[in-house]
Amino acid sequence: MSEPPGDFDPIAEFARAYRAELAVGSTRARDPESLGQQISEAQTWAWASVGAINRGDRARAAEAVRRLLRDDESTMVAVEVLTGILLSGVPREALSSTARFPVSPDEDQRPAVRSAADLLTGVARSDGQLVTSVLRDLSGGHGADVLLVLARAAAARIEWFAGLDGDTVDAYYQVIRGLAD
Repeated sequence: MSEPPGDFDPIAEFARAYRAELAVGSTRARDPESLGQQISEAQTWAWASVGAINRGDRARAAEAVRRLLRDDESTMVAVEVLTGILLSGVPREALSSTARFPVSPDEDQRPAVRSAADLLTGVARSDGQLVTSVLRDLSGGHGADVLLVLARAAAARIEWFAGLDGDTVDAYYQVIRGLAD
């Protein structure tokens, strides 16, 4: 079995294969413009799920996730947005095949947390098999829980960076004031 190329993107590959399946099984073609609008709306809902969590609005976060699970394209966009936030800056080509990316410091055994960690790990390691197995499960009973786990982790990461930005700005003004004296 050959290794996938270094720039292999399991989510994009799964989405391409899924779209090909739809094209073969569908009696009507999708309008590219409406598909583009659907993708844009899904990106907005994915970002909104993170924003709602950072604002403590659990009801709107849950509503955003429900909207993202209504069709496979929207779900794929949500996975891409959320894993993109969580894996930004991770050197995927250099990762060991045993690398694991927990979604919380106290990784528990809830199925949704395990699935979210598996999905994040699969994307980070470019492990198409692991990603595909989790993506198939998203349509199951805990798909909303998996996306909420990813959205919470993404919100925590963004919040951490916002806090870091605050610290750097405080230090900057402290230094500037010190230099002026």
